[in-house]
Amino acid sequence: MPGRDTMESRNESPSGGVSPVSPAPGARRFEAQIEGMHCAGCVASIEKSVGAVAGVEEASVNLATGALSVRWGTGRPAAVGPLRNEVARAVAAAGPYRLTVSTHGGDPAEAAAGHIGDESDAEAAARPAGFLASGFLPAGSALALAALTMALAMSPFGASPTGRVVQFLLALPVVLLLGRGFFVALGTALRLRVFGMDSLIGLGAGTAFFASTVQLLAGPARAPLFFDTAALIVAFVLLGRFFEGRARGRASRALDRLLAFAPDRARLLRGDDQRLVPVAEVRVGDRVLVRPGERVPLDGRIVRGGAALDESLITGESLPVERTVSDPAPAGAMNLTGAIEIEVLRETGESTLSRIAQAVRKAQAEKIPLQRAADRVAGIFVPAVMGIGALTVLAWLLAGAGPVFAVERAVAVLVVACPCALGLATPTAVLVATGRSARRGILFRSGAALEELARVRGVALDKTGTLTTGEPEVVGVAPAPGVRRRDLLRTAASAEQGSEHPLGVALVALARKRRIRLRKLSHFKAFPGKGIAATLEDGTAVRVGSERWARELGVEAPPGERRPGASGRLVILRGADWLGSVGFRDRPRAEAAELVERLRK
Repeated sequence: MPGRDTMESRNESPSGGVSPVSPAPGARRFEAQIEGMHCAGCVASIEKSVGAVAGVEEASVNLATGALSVRWGTGRPAAVGPLRNEVARAVAAAGPYRLTVSTHGGDPAEAAAGHIGDESDAEAAARPAGFLASGFLPAGSALALAALTMALAMSPFGASPTGRVVQFLLALPVVLLLGRGFFVALGTALRLRVFGMDSLIGLGAGTAFFASTVQLLAGPARAPLFFDTAALIVAFVLLGRFFEGRARGRASRALDRLLAFAPDRARLLRGDDQRLVPVAEVRVGDRVLVRPGERVPLDGRIVRGGAALDESLITGESLPVERTVSDPAPAGAMNLTGAIEIEVLRETGESTLSRIAQAVRKAQAEKIPLQRAADRVAGIFVPAVMGIGALTVLAWLLAGAGPVFAVERAVAVLVVACPCALGLATPTAVLVATGRSARRGILFRSGAALEELARVRGVALDKTGTLTTGEPEVVGVAPAPGVRRRDLLRTAASAEQGSEHPLGVALVALARKRRIRLRKLSHFKAFPGKGIAATLEDGTAVRVGSERWARELGVEAPPGERRPGASGRLVILRGADWLGSVGFRDRPRAEAAELVERLRK
C-alpha cells in the first residue's frame, strides 16, 4: 500500500486511460434517436430508406440503443437542418418509425437546440403506432383481451353464433389497433423488399385474423376460428417489447448515474467575489473554488491550495491522491481535505467524466462483428421463412387438406420462426452488458472489446481497492532507541487527529482501540503530498509524513534503524528528532483468493 511519498507520484492522467470519443471538428455527420424499431428488419429498412436520400454516404442504425448515425458527402451543403428533415421523412417512410432528438450535428447551434424541424405528415401518422406499441398499458390490455378471446373460444358459448361474434369483437382492437404497427411494417417491407420480425408478425397475425373473419362471415357455422391466435401473437410480442424496453432503460440509467456525480453548479470566482452558477456558464480559463466535501465540477488544474482527492470515480483507485498546485483535478473527483482553487481547462460536455460516458455510449451504439453478421443473416432469413410459409400452404393443399387447415399450418411456421433472438438478442446483450459493467465501475471503450474478452489469457490487477479493501491498517511500529512503542503511537495519533488522510485515520483508530489517551492539538497544518505538522497542547512540535519529506527537513533515519515490515510507512519527528516510524498495509479482501482462482480457471 503506497505511503504519502508514493501517492504524490501517481499517474497524473485524469482520464484514467480512457481516451475521449467525440466527432472530429467539422465532421459531416449527425446522430439522432429513432422510436418504433423492434428487429433487424427494422434496421435494414431504415438504413436502406435513409441511404437513398441524396448526398447520404452512410446510414448506420443500432437496434439496442435506437441510435441513427448519418454521414453525408462533400457534394451536399454542410447545413444539417435540411438534410435532417429529409432523413426524418425517409425514416417515417420506412415504416412506423419516428426520428427524435438529434444528439450531435455538424451545426453546433442546431445540435444544441436538439430538434429535427417540422414534423412531416408521415411522421405524424406513424406516431400513434409507435405509442401504442410500447409500454405496459397497451401490452397489458392486449394480453387481457387476448386471454378473454382464448377463454371464450374454449368455452361452449364460444361455439354459438353470438360467441363467435364476441370473439371477433374482442380480437379486433388487439390486432387492428394495438397491432397496427405490424401491418404498417409489413406494407413497408413489401414496398422496400426488406423484411424483418414485424413482417412475420404482421403476416401471421393478419392471416389468422383475415381467415377467421372470412370463416365467420361466409364459412360454415362451425368452421374453426383463430381470433384468439391472432390476438395472442400481438399481445405476447408487445409484452416482450415492454420487458426489452425496461432492460434498455436500466442499462442507460447506469450511465446517467455516472454523469450525476458531476455537480451541476460551480463556485465561480471573479476577483474577490464568488457566486454559484450553472456549470454551463463556466468557460475555459475561469477559476472555481472547491471546498472540502464537494466534487470538482469541471476538469481543471489546481492554482491555489492542496487537498486529498478521491478520484476513484475516474481512475478506480480507492485511496485518495494528494494534489497540490499545478496538479490536475478531474471532474467528479471528491475533495476530502482542504479548499482548492481550480483553473478550468475543459467546459461542460468535454470533461473527463463526459468523455468516459460518451465512450461507453459509443460502445453500446456501435455494431460489433457478431451483430453485423446477425443483421445480414436476418435479412436473408425472414424472406426465406415467408417462402417456406407459402410452400406450406401449397403442400397441404396438394395433399388434399382444406384451405383453413393449410393456412393454420402456415401461420404456425411464420410465428415460430420469428428471428427475434437472432436480430434482437445480440444488440440487447451488448447494451445490457456495457450498462451493468458501467454500474459496477467497468467501462468498455468499444463493443468489440466484449468479443475480445473470450480470447483474454492474462489479467493484471492494481491491488489497491481491487484485491484489497482499500482501507489501510497499522501492521508495524518501529520506535527509535529510547522511545516506548506506546508513546510513539500516542504522539503520532495525537498529531493526526486533525487529518482526514486514510493513514492518519488508521493511526487514530489503532490508538483508540488500544485505549491510548490522546493529547489535544493547539495547531495543525497539512502539507499535500508530504505529511502534517502539529503542535500539541504542551507545545511539542510534531511532524508525521513521508521519509522523503523528513530528508527535505534535514532529518535522517538513525543508523541501524529497524523498519516495520509493511508496504508503506510514515515517519514521526519531534522537532528535529527522529521518534520512529509506523508501517501500513492494505488487507486482502475475503473474496480475493476465490476471484484469482476463478480468473485462473
